Amino acid sequence: MNFQTKTEYVRKVTVLLMLLIGFHLHSQPDHMKPVGSDGKFANHHEDSLKFLADYYHYLSDSLSGHEKYSLAVSYKLKELNLRFHFNEMEKTAKCGERLGILYYHLGNYHKSLRCYDKVIKYYEAKNDVLALAAVKTNQANVFTRLGNHQQAINEMRFVEEVYAKDTTKFVVQLIGLYTNLGLAHAEKSQLDSAEYYYHLAQETNKKVEIKIYEAVLKNNLGDVFFKKGDIHQAEQYYLKALEQAKQLNYVQLIATAQLNMGRLRQKQGDFKTSIKYLLQALENYRSIESLYFLAETNLELSKSYEQINNPSKSLYYLKEHIYLEDSLKGDETLKRISDLEMEVVLQKEKRKLSLVKKEKELAEARTEHQRTYLYLMTGLIVLGLLLALVIIRTLKVSLEKNRLKSRSLKEREELLRKELSFKRKEIENFSAYILEKNQILLNLRDKLKEIKNENPDSNTVYEALLSINHSLQVDKDRKELELKIDQAHQEFILRLTDQFPKLTKTEQRLSSLIMLELSTKDISVIMNINPESVKKARNRLRKKLGIDASDNLVEFLKKI
Repeated sequence: MNFQTKTEYVRKVTVLLMLLIGFHLHSQPDHMKPVGSDGKFANHHEDSLKFLADYYHYLSDSLSGHEKYSLAVSYKLKELNLRFHFNEMEKTAKCGERLGILYYHLGNYHKSLRCYDKVIKYYEAKNDVLALAAVKTNQANVFTRLGNHQQAINEMRFVEEVYAKDTTKFVVQLIGLYTNLGLAHAEKSQLDSAEYYYHLAQETNKKVEIKIYEAVLKNNLGDVFFKKGDIHQAEQYYLKALEQAKQLNYVQLIATAQLNMGRLRQKQGDFKTSIKYLLQALENYRSIESLYFLAETNLELSKSYEQINNPSKSLYYLKEHIYLEDSLKGDETLKRISDLEMEVVLQKEKRKLSLVKKEKELAEARTEHQRTYLYLMTGLIVLGLLLALVIIRTLKVSLEKNRLKSRSLKEREELLRKELSFKRKEIENFSAYILEKNQILLNLRDKLKEIKNENPDSNTVYEALLSINHSLQVDKDRKELELKIDQAHQEFILRLTDQFPKLTKTEQRLSSLIMLELSTKDISVIMNINPESVKKARNRLRKKLGIDASDNLVEFLKKI
């Protein structure tokens, strides 16, 4: 049994023991359970939940030790909620600090900063300088990754003042501090300062000989020499870091060293070896779900494949890089912005149509009023021909102006009607485009699957299948189609909403697609659901509209 297997065995046994203890607490005899003032077992549920919080804490730290950062985050969030529920603010702060570290490993630097900001406020209020220094050290590292190098250095100056008071007691903290200072200076291209701090960290580490720091510092020194142009020296440091990281089985550092070697070989023009290192790094980063470095590695792979004239793979890895970059920037934020913009456009168009309608009604009312007035004046012609002629002339002029205005409004209404017809035609064309595109991709995927079955070892076919599946899942065209439908059917959707306010947004869009007389299969492709789901959705829509299965749904919607 190797060391890793033993560690996993111990972890599982410990989890089992903790679960047995929890069960034992839950199944104690009544006379052994704590009794509240009301004669009930008031504290038992609270004790169970606190035990559960400790269990989540153990699971999260265990998963983090195995570099399963995404799962570790989920359990740490559960622990955080329980700690906060019981007002255990010190432990809540520790959870927030640990979450910041986990998000950092995942490459989600903005979430990491939000965690640190809340924890820093808590420690500042408590005036806990040592705890504050520890958090600011990690926060500074995030600032460095985000490109805020001077801010990172400023934060670490405060930390240095705290730890400098007792260099013997804070040896490990000083190693991390000097390492982070070196990284910040390296990112600012102050390479001599970076090298100075890395060597200072190495000298400090000799007092405690922490193997992980040895490997990290070798990798960081390799970066300094790489940026200085000393490729040979950089390679020596990278290879030593890679060797030590493999001995420690530290996946993140292994991947980082492989990424650096891939860049170095790329610089030397050895693109095949570069690709070999980068693919290894990509696999390792995927195992720990480090989005930031996955994006970086995909970009470097795209560059290397471009240099060996393999445009298809270069494009594939470039797309992966862009996708990951978009994920890091926050797709939900972009979606909310898009939804708000669409809502503003819809409201604006609604007000515009309402205004045109009111103007038309006013113009028609004024015209009718003038006509009635003309008839009354004609009846008074006997009182004075000259006066009547003057009045009639005046009224005719006024009537002509109103008629022209009414004609102008009718022309404007006709223009809006044509514009709506054009938008509907655009929707039909765009729907046909999506259907045709997806059908081509599906046919191509089926053919590639046949080729894959005949030649299972073909990586090119596998990558093509991945690209096609990715394209089929991308909903950019679908989002654009939904926006076009909403814009073209504004007036219909407004009438539909007024008569049936309980309809959901999806049911409104389904109604618009049914009005276009699209088939169930076409609607399923556009809405990205299976045909059976479309049939169920149509039945639910019929129930909400209050029509029988025998009634024509299309004709009913067109009459609204």
